[in-house]
Amino acid sequence: MSSKQSFADIVRRSVNTTLEQSVTKISPTLQNIGVPKQYITPTTVSLGVGGLSMMMYLVLKQLKSLLTFPPKPTIENKDYDIVIIGGGIAGCALGSAFSKQNKKVLIIEQSLKEPDRIVGELLQPGGVESLKELGLEECLEGMNASDVTGYAVFYNGEVVHLPYPSDEKTGEQRKGKSFHYGKFIMNLRRAAEKDGAKLIEGSVTELIEERKGLIEGVKYRDLNTKEDKTISAHLTIVCNGAGSSFTKELRSASTKPLVVSHFIGLELQDCADKLPYPQRGNVFLLPSAPCLAYPNSTTSVRCLIDYPDGNKLPNKGEEMSKYLLEYVMPHLPENLHSAFTEEVVNGRIKCVPNRELPGEQSSSLTKKGVVLIGDAMNCRHPLTGGGMTVTFSDCKILADTLQNVDLRNYTSVSKALDQFYILRTKTASTINILANALYNIFAPPTGAAQWENFKRGETKVTTLSENDGLSLMRQSVFEYFKKGGICATGPVSLLGGVLRSPTMLILHFFAVAFVGCYDILRKTKSVLGLFTSFANCFRLVSSATRLIGPLIAEEHMLKFLFPSIIFNRGLGTHQKKD
Repeated sequence: MSSKQSFADIVRRSVNTTLEQSVTKISPTLQNIGVPKQYITPTTVSLGVGGLSMMMYLVLKQLKSLLTFPPKPTIENKDYDIVIIGGGIAGCALGSAFSKQNKKVLIIEQSLKEPDRIVGELLQPGGVESLKELGLEECLEGMNASDVTGYAVFYNGEVVHLPYPSDEKTGEQRKGKSFHYGKFIMNLRRAAEKDGAKLIEGSVTELIEERKGLIEGVKYRDLNTKEDKTISAHLTIVCNGAGSSFTKELRSASTKPLVVSHFIGLELQDCADKLPYPQRGNVFLLPSAPCLAYPNSTTSVRCLIDYPDGNKLPNKGEEMSKYLLEYVMPHLPENLHSAFTEEVVNGRIKCVPNRELPGEQSSSLTKKGVVLIGDAMNCRHPLTGGGMTVTFSDCKILADTLQNVDLRNYTSVSKALDQFYILRTKTASTINILANALYNIFAPPTGAAQWENFKRGETKVTTLSENDGLSLMRQSVFEYFKKGGICATGPVSLLGGVLRSPTMLILHFFAVAFVGCYDILRKTKSVLGLFTSFANCFRLVSSATRLIGPLIAEEHMLKFLFPSIIFNRGLGTHQKKD
């Protein structure tokens, strides 16, 4: 018998002896209260002790919450019911919603000029529905917006069509909207002011925290008078973007934004009708990373090239031009080349970092009297265009949750926010997991390295199907889409924010892996080939699990199957913390 076996036997005998002694001691007491002797065994005692311990833990946790009193406000008569930091997508939608509830709302925005951005231009059908529920559908009018009817994905010389499903009530095809971000923001700001919110131009410098753990307003610099001013409010809402300094101040240290890649953006003029599939998001799976082209008006096209490196980009000027014209453009449709070249030659190129930030839980917010919304709270890779859909859904849920709550009662506000975090999971977790999973599948980890090889004159560019460990998963996703039916409508319904179900997403994800395994085995032509096929099947399923497991754990779902201590995304060499 080995030393390990001997040690295991010693431990087993020690545990059994302890349990038997415990049974002997408590048996008379249990029999006196009516427990039959035959039920008093080491197994039942250990189960009973475990259950009692769990019950005591839950009772003590509830007592702690009951006995924990919220900090007492230091400012009794507040200037506003709600002050909102940021006059963007979330700030204006919330300003409108709360003003309609007869709450006094102030929105502080750093610049009230029309912004010029290359993201936030695609609103999925689910986001359109949430916008209508907020009573802001008119904001989609008067800005030359284009309808979006679905996606077309190009891979290895093939294309698969993913149209949005029809509305079950009307029978009409669901549609998203694409537009210029700045024009949409200006419409939202006008709507918020029309509904009663006040917008001022200023830079928030500090949150008011006279009593530790309680936010009671903000300090800001008025950009017109250059004066430092103070505004008090019962509730402060932070929604000034993923780069907000307040995100780091208000959330636990373990939840920092992660820069995973960059978008290089061009606007191709007079090309809306030249897309291979007009009124759709055209996704080209390039050798290094995905490229997304969609109409952002009835005439122009937004082209977003993902550069899979969170640390650096090609240098502006000659290197950037070489990257776009020689490395990227040959993989795009020829009828876009002229407009693409014109934008590059004239230097009309914009770059933005793509951040990921896991969804917030009540436990990760470190202070009372404040809540984070929009990208300041939660963002996912923008490849699927789901950001505004999550934001408008969050705004609707938060406004409904706080509608009948006395904002002066911090206990009631905290309970309402706990409910908000639970209710938002259905939409947010679905889109978060899907966006980050698809990006990881479609963007090979060696993408940036391939560009470096190309610069050195190594002209052979490895294709997506050859160059990384997720190649089997990538091919399986594409083949799954090609099967049509529920294999196409299910994923695009999830992507479009129409089907809001993390459970259905996980089922589809593993269905991709198992259908891929079936295809691998079906194509096997010899007995010896079975060994390779079974190895590939194992690689496929294990890759799927390693990919989606950490994403599920980040959303605090199915903790018993995907504990965060095991399923934890490490920081890649091409990624960085903000």
